[in-house]
Amino acid sequence: MQSSVDSVVSVLRLGRALRQRHGGGICRFGLVRFRQLTGLLELLGSLGLVLGYFLPQFTVAAAGGLTLMMGVGVVVRLRCGDSLADALPAFAMLLINLYIVVYALGVGIPAR
Repeated sequence: MQSSVDSVVSVLRLGRALRQRHGGGICRFGLVRFRQLTGLLELLGSLGLVLGYFLPQFTVAAAGGLTLMMGVGVVVRLRCGDSLADALPAFAMLLINLYIVVYALGVGIPAR
């Protein structure tokens, strides 16, 4: 039981350390007013990707929206003076979602 408590405490300390290192996340970028909108759009995008598994027409819209959001995220991070390493997760998600869009549209896929 003690090891579980220690694990929870370690995770909480890590979260606090990350918040201090990154200056409070979205607050540091001056975009607090977009927090709820960003969360809602990310949630809708992820739900759209799941629905896209069953109804393919959702795939392009969901992945396209997430691609656009991640592109804006990369630009915001770089304009705020973050390093490329800090922007790398958003850039990786941009590439993954862009691949999903391209694959779903059938662009660049050779016919067999």
